[in-house]
Amino acid sequence: MTWVIEPLDVSSDAAVEAFHTARNRAEEHDFAYHTSYSLQETIAMLRSPQHAARRVLRQALSDGQVVGVAAAMLPLLDNTSTADVGIAVVPEARRHGIGTALLESLLSEARSAHRSRAIAWLQWPYDARRDGSGSPGMQFAAASGFHVSQLEVQRILDLPVPVDVLDDLERQAADHHAGYTFRTWAGAAPQEVLPGYGRLVGAVETEAPTGEHVPEVEVWDERRIREQEEELEQQGRTRITTLALSPDGEPVGYTDLVYAATDGGRVYQWGTLVDRAHRGHRLGMALKVRTARAMQEAFPHAAYVRTWNAESNAPMIAVNDAMGFRPVGWAAELYRDV
Repeated sequence: MTWVIEPLDVSSDAAVEAFHTARNRAEEHDFAYHTSYSLQETIAMLRSPQHAARRVLRQALSDGQVVGVAAAMLPLLDNTSTADVGIAVVPEARRHGIGTALLESLLSEARSAHRSRAIAWLQWPYDARRDGSGSPGMQFAAASGFHVSQLEVQRILDLPVPVDVLDDLERQAADHHAGYTFRTWAGAAPQEVLPGYGRLVGAVETEAPTGEHVPEVEVWDERRIREQEEELEQQGRTRITTLALSPDGEPVGYTDLVYAATDGGRVYQWGTLVDRAHRGHRLGMALKVRTARAMQEAFPHAAYVRTWNAESNAPMIAVNDAMGFRPVGWAAELYRDV
């Protein structure tokens, strides 16, 4: 098989659709619960303006057909020594060196941008080997010099959660956080909460378990938040957020759920964080229960919520177990020097 590596022309509807189709085919072949995007979501993601990162997109073509795709995100406001990379090759085109060529194209861009570490993400079924040694993605990653930073588990919560279950969990938690209040909204964040909300979102990657790779606190300023909100709107996604406020009114915790209307009505758990000084009050449970309730009321036909947790994150896993989440897949964050 012969091929050529080219940049993706994101202004071309046909090119983006071919890129999208190849990516989804590759990822769904390896893992049924992979987070495949709808075409509308992919178009919005690839064309959305960003000031917080630069996106690098490559495709491999053989006989005019897209047989492999690659993407890298180069952060510009924080974590500027890293590059997040992803590779996907359709099943019938594997074992021909296409993935290696796509990866080298991304790493070359990362070197030019003075990045020293590449970070990747892989998923495989829960009933497979815990270390992923039998999965095509992990085999490729290991051969390409990547090492596991930490293992995570993807869990699914079937919806709707019975109201009496949510009521019971909320009641059990309530006695532990007297004096705290909560604010829930859908869509754009209220202007007055942006500083506190942005601080919490920026800290979630460092406060959660991170394995061997220790990231920097991310910068989530107003511009970055509003750009993300615009992208979500273009994707047909709705984010529902609950914020926990201390007795003096300071934002001290949050959680986000995102409903994907064009992606089969799936719901994705995004960040959840409680400030260290305010842990032990069962705010995590209170946040997740309130947001789940709001999600179910707004989108009663949503099928399930996906979430990911580091194996070592026992407090959050306990919350998820109590709500009824079940494991469906393994995930790994990997890294290598550029």
